Amino acid sequence: MAAVRSADTINVTGLAELRREIKKVQTAGGANGTDQLKDLNYKVADFVIGKAKGAAGGVSPMARKAANSMDASRSGVAARVNAGGAKYPFFGGAEFGAYSNRRRLIKNTGGRATIVRKNESLTKVRKKVEGQTLAYDRYGGSSTVRKRARKDYGATAVKVTGVRVGWNQFKPWLGNREGAGYFLFPTVRANIDEIIEIYGDGMNDLLRDVFPN
Repeated sequence: MAAVRSADTINVTGLAELRREIKKVQTAGGANGTDQLKDLNYKVADFVIGKAKGAAGGVSPMARKAANSMDASRSGVAARVNAGGAKYPFFGGAEFGAYSNRRRLIKNTGGRATIVRKNESLTKVRKKVEGQTLAYDRYGGSSTVRKRARKDYGATAVKVTGVRVGWNQFKPWLGNREGAGYFLFPTVRANIDEIIEIYGDGMNDLLRDVFPN
C-alpha cells in the first residue's frame, strides 16, 4: 500500500483491497478495523479543515464565512470535507473565484442562468435562448428542445425575464484544475507531506491492531 500524490489529491493505492480484508476479519470476529479507518479519514479531513479555516481568514471576509461551513465526514472510503449547502451557497465562488462583469440571462423556466460571454452579442444569445422550449417528461425531468416541441404536452416556451451582471463579489476565477482554489485546495497542496505522514502512522496502527499476526 502506498500514497500516490498529485497536485491536489492523495490516492492511497490498495485501499479498496484493504477495506475488503478488514471486513473479512470483522466477520470472523476480529478487530473493528472499519471504524478505525473511518476515524483515520476523519482525522485527515479535520486536519485539512483546521488549516484551511486559518488560510481563509487571510483571503476575504466572505472566504472566512464560507470556510466555517466545512466539516469532516467519518467515511471509510476517503477523507471527505463537506462544505457549502443551502446556508452557504457562495462557497464555490469563495473558493474558486468567478468571472467579473459577466451578463447572465434569467429565464422564466428557472434553473441556471445563461452566460453571455465577453465577445458575444446579447441580442443573439437572447434569440437563441428564446428559440428553445423546456419539455417535461412523465418522471418529472426536463430537457431543453427547439420551438417545434412547444405543442407537446407540458412544454414551456423559454423567455428571458431579465439580465444580471456579476459575479463581482468574488475574487477572480482560478479555474477548477491544478492551481485552483483560494483556501481549501491550496491547504491540501501545502500540507501533502504532513497528510501522508498522518496516513502512514494511522495505517501502521490499524494494520497492527487488525492483523496482529
